[in-house]
Amino acid sequence: MNTQRQHGFALALVLSLMIVIGLLVTATAVMSASGLRATTNDAARSQAFFAAQTGLQRARAKLNNSLVSGLTGAQLVTNLDSYDNVTDGAFKGTVDGGSFTVTATATTTATGGTVIVLSSEGNDPNTVGNSKIETQYELIAPPTLPSTLTMNAPATLTITSKSKVTGDAPAAGKKNNKPAAGNNYTITCTAPCARTGSPAEMQVTYAKSGTVTDLKAGQYLDMGDPYETIAADGQTKTVVTPYQRYFVKSATMSSATLVPINESETRQTFNYDKNSKTWTPSATASVVTNELSTTPTKMYLRDGVDSIITSGPLDGNGTGLASCASPYNCSGSTINRNDMFKFVFGVDIDVLKQTLGSSFINPSDTAACTMAFHFTTSNKIPACYSNDPRVVVMDLRGQTGTQVVDLTGSTTFKGLLYVIADSNVKIANNASFAGALVLDVPSTASGDASGTGNFQQSADCSEIIQVKTGNNSKDEKPKACYNEAYINTAKSRLGSITLPSTTAPTLKWLAETWREVKSQ
Repeated sequence: MNTQRQHGFALALVLSLMIVIGLLVTATAVMSASGLRATTNDAARSQAFFAAQTGLQRARAKLNNSLVSGLTGAQLVTNLDSYDNVTDGAFKGTVDGGSFTVTATATTTATGGTVIVLSSEGNDPNTVGNSKIETQYELIAPPTLPSTLTMNAPATLTITSKSKVTGDAPAAGKKNNKPAAGNNYTITCTAPCARTGSPAEMQVTYAKSGTVTDLKAGQYLDMGDPYETIAADGQTKTVVTPYQRYFVKSATMSSATLVPINESETRQTFNYDKNSKTWTPSATASVVTNELSTTPTKMYLRDGVDSIITSGPLDGNGTGLASCASPYNCSGSTINRNDMFKFVFGVDIDVLKQTLGSSFINPSDTAACTMAFHFTTSNKIPACYSNDPRVVVMDLRGQTGTQVVDLTGSTTFKGLLYVIADSNVKIANNASFAGALVLDVPSTASGDASGTGNFQQSADCSEIIQVKTGNNSKDEKPKACYNEAYINTAKSRLGSITLPSTTAPTLKWLAETWREVKSQ
């Protein structure tokens, strides 16, 4: 009896174990199948995502290849539809057995720009996984380029930052041959003469007086003569010497587009001495630089060229603009650093470099000696630059420390040298310039043109400035001297460089817009 009971218990135990083992095997099989399905689904989703991303990349490449002058956003969308030779509103393709479908739409932004929205849907080879990705690209219109290079030299020495100009005769401009009284232009615009664009421009109309002719592009207009205001009590007066100057960008017989170059003035206060019946200055003249809020009415054509134009004060022999050597003007500039290159050459610096191509960048010294214009990233000037007048852009951006512009084996640079840097720029003591010099540096840096001239040929710089050092007066030739003949020769040589009339737009990826819309 006990044996039978033991046998029954053992049988029950075995059956229970078999059931438990069967359940475990079944559970393991179910879990394995679920894991396999999950792995398969993950792989399918990854393949679908890869297909969708590949679709975006191929669509972007196709769109870039179709960028031509005058292309619109709507045309770009139409082009995308045609890349697979099927007109169905989408660009389709395959990759590693998977597939993608890319669609595009063009939208206009609040500022009038164009944004291309790309949507790419991908599937794995078995159409199990599905992924959809969206991103956006901005269609950037190409800049307007002049047909040929031009050049505007606003002063002998132009500095866009803090200025250090010392020495007995650092710079000499060209004396202004002012026209006879009554030969001027009456400029009219709607106050406050709104400025627009970069660099700033103002639209005006004008009337002629005397024997003046119609305004022409490339001319300079100056404000009228100094004037004074006397207080009501007759005891004080203020003498204002304006330095307002405007560049004529374009003109017709009665209207013009003007670019403000200088909008500064010196103000000197005088007190009246009743005993001597004379006016005596009460304080040092102050320099005021501000945008005019009223119409600059009476103006005349400027024949001369300032010695120095700077956006900061002049440090050295005097205070502020008072350190400028007479009889050549020095004044403040209202053209900021970002706009100076565009004013001088009529085009953005990086756009110009890209347009001209690599042959104009860092040529060998031998090649540079024959070139009318080129860029260089070196601060050394070859000896041959003292031969023919030329235009050189010394692009020192990205370099740290004070950049010393040095003439190596030469005595004089002829033409226009434009130096742009992210730090201080100093003109070496041995360097002299006949033509014009621009130091384009940020407001936190300084432009240093200290020293005296070392011209060896009187033809390079015929201007002589009488300066006073201590109790003695002496004649000095300046370090930088405006030479109109050299500037005109350099301009003429620039005219031989032809720029493309139009360029293609570009696509800029707006990375922050990328998102995965669907993943399954």
